[in-house]
Amino acid sequence: MLEREWLVCPTHNYLVIQKCGNSYIRDICQQIYGNDHHLARECNYRNLKWTVVREPKERFISGLAYDIWKNNYNNFDSIFSNLNKLVQYPISSTFYNQGKVKHTILQSAYLIFQHIDVFVDMADLTEFALHNFGIVTDKYNECPGEFKVQVKEEIVSRGIEQRLDDILANDVYLYKQIINSDRLWCWQNGNVVGYLK
Repeated sequence: MLEREWLVCPTHNYLVIQKCGNSYIRDICQQIYGNDHHLARECNYRNLKWTVVREPKERFISGLAYDIWKNNYNNFDSIFSNLNKLVQYPISSTFYNQGKVKHTILQSAYLIFQHIDVFVDMADLTEFALHNFGIVTDKYNECPGEFKVQVKEEIVSRGIEQRLDDILANDVYLYKQIINSDRLWCWQNGNVVGYLK
């Protein structure tokens, strides 16, 4: 089972989904709340619960590029030998606590059985930050863009795009349902996290 992390803040809880603006949000919360927030396995159920979602194929490519870069591992024959294994989510708490997670785990694995009040599309994250926190940040993970290009090229050259699309199909379906739901944040919703600037 996937162990989840919540960033618990005074008025809201942010469900961490890897490769969905996590570094960005955590940096903003650190600036706003200082020590008045923490990571936890459970959220404060009285507060608003929100998270960020991202187009699944873009997220997968970004996650795989990050893992390749972070681990200095580019044996593409080994990496692409079993696409299913890249998205499977059982993670030992030993690895999770060390920050050694697979950044390609499906978003649906993070979301299953979680009640989320508000979803934010990754494309709207900067706008969301301005409306809800009054600040933005330039904090993103450090993975150079050429790793994403290299991963995309490997997927195409190996002829596994359709296989990858098939594996991500459920995540794509869930993402589309979220994007078309009334729980998706838009600028007209303004400040929903309750932070008073």
